[in-house]
Amino acid sequence: MKKKKVLFATLPLLAIILAVPLFRTPMLHWALAKTEHKLQDRTGIQISFYDPAWKSWNRVGFSRIEMEKPDGSLLFVAEFPEISLTTSSLLGGDPHLTSLSWEGASLALAISLDEGDSGSSAIEPMKILRKIEPAVTSFSSMIPENLALRRNQVTWPTGNGKAILLAQNVTLDNHQLETELLLDRNGEGDSLSLLKISGEWNGEEGSGRLVMATPNPEGFRLPLLREGAEIGLSTGRIDFEQIPNDNKTRHLSGNLALTDLWVKHPKISPRGWKFPAISADFQARAEAGALAVSVTTEVNGLVSTQSLSLLAEEGEARIDFEFPRQDANLYLAALPRGGFYALEGMELEGKWGEKFTLELNDQGKFALNATQLDSALTVKTWGPADPNLLKGNFTHLPWKEDRAVRIAADAPGFTPLNEIPQKFLAALILSEDANYFSHQGFDPQGFALAMQDNLKTGKFSRGASTLPMQLVRNVFLVKDKTLERKLEEIVLTGLIEKSDIPGKKRMLEIYINVIEWGSGVYGIRAASQTYFGKEPRQLNWNEMLFLTGIIPNPQMASSFFEESGELTDFADAYFAGMAFQMHQLDLISDSELENMAAPRPFFLLNSPTEGMGKEAMSGS
Repeated sequence: MKKKKVLFATLPLLAIILAVPLFRTPMLHWALAKTEHKLQDRTGIQISFYDPAWKSWNRVGFSRIEMEKPDGSLLFVAEFPEISLTTSSLLGGDPHLTSLSWEGASLALAISLDEGDSGSSAIEPMKILRKIEPAVTSFSSMIPENLALRRNQVTWPTGNGKAILLAQNVTLDNHQLETELLLDRNGEGDSLSLLKISGEWNGEEGSGRLVMATPNPEGFRLPLLREGAEIGLSTGRIDFEQIPNDNKTRHLSGNLALTDLWVKHPKISPRGWKFPAISADFQARAEAGALAVSVTTEVNGLVSTQSLSLLAEEGEARIDFEFPRQDANLYLAALPRGGFYALEGMELEGKWGEKFTLELNDQGKFALNATQLDSALTVKTWGPADPNLLKGNFTHLPWKEDRAVRIAADAPGFTPLNEIPQKFLAALILSEDANYFSHQGFDPQGFALAMQDNLKTGKFSRGASTLPMQLVRNVFLVKDKTLERKLEEIVLTGLIEKSDIPGKKRMLEIYINVIEWGSGVYGIRAASQTYFGKEPRQLNWNEMLFLTGIIPNPQMASSFFEESGELTDFADAYFAGMAFQMHQLDLISDSELENMAAPRPFFLLNSPTEGMGKEAMSGS
């Protein structure tokens, strides 16, 4: 009787053992389909597994793995990978890798990562932020306990053909990681050592370390940035630890340290930047639909904090940048070496601190707030960009011209502020910098609107420069459109405004006498004479609005008009909108608004004055 009971008790277990081999393959296909669905639901990426087959009780092989972007284009292809994983996690649709083995695999990225990738598209920051949360949540499962990658490569198209990233040996064995990455930018077999990486990873404790070094002291071209980008470092270290609270929440913390980091890119700085020391402590907490990240950064001795909070379901995100109140010279010392010539030799006295808060939502709306943290500083010594120059007579050298523009009361092209119609000044300020007399050089509201428009269009379609920033750029800085110049522009403008040198009215007077209004046309007097044959004080309303309207792109003045001489729809809407706003401010009367006609600059006349036709406007 006892033997029968034992037999009946073991029958279900025997049945499961006998049935598992029969159902293992269907279970594998079912689990992979669940995994594909979860990945696509989280990230929008479609993954496809080809010819999955069990190689052992917990090891799966594939002939091919493909990933597609949400638009259906191929992201990458991996051939003949073998993966060891926890079977229970696979059945749950969240595979936990125990080992990963690829030998002789070729991962082909179907997207171009350098200048060969032309065109622009809108950037949706909320979609990008939403992808961070599942990545942090799944961090530990993405790192296998054992890794063996041999003779593998990643290729992607470039403007010159294709680039190849080679990983001859990548091993993670007994918690120890070793690898060297080689880069062949032209696919011609001329490989350069890109990075040497070592480290450790303990999956049970959820902790790890990566140590990086650049074998080539001259650095390397980063393969994930566009052509022309270069980056290098002496050493880098990342320590991280993941603490799983439960199945729904993940905590990731750690620190990063880099020495002698340098970057060079045409859009950043023509000379390149070097940071002797950068360190950062970071913490991240992720759960379904929510993410919170906090980072404390020290750059060349300057400490700042950054934080991100994301509520994906509500479609809201907030990013805070806080620069604590500290010795103002620390901010100058934290600037990267190799650039910022306009700030060389500057010495500050006092302390400064500021907090910036950026809020955004699913509708693409931005809000930026700036709060000073009890700042009190003065400029003890100015560098090459000394605003005291603006208080007296000086000579301005436009970027595009060999000749000079003289800013002096007795100069023939100069127009004092008191000789410019107040209505014209009001229209100019409304068009270019509506908060000119209330801000201190930087307009957070205008900056947020510019970011909003630029992200929607996927290009720099709208600038965020205030009128003082434009003046600083024209008089003191180079013409290169780089991040370095923009930062110089912001710093100098803020310091000049804070010093009240030379003052708002004088800055407006200089601005209106140095800015460009067409090819070889600088200053309000030259503009009013070139387009209308008048002195500035003689301009009527439609002529004033025309001149304010072409400031952003004076070379395109003629594009405001059809061949017939009629205003284009865009120009008509612009002039009507500006006129209505001026009427709302009681600067335009009812009769002036009703009788306002389209402007008729010289280049619309049948026989324009020599040098004033459309050819002159186009610069030909």
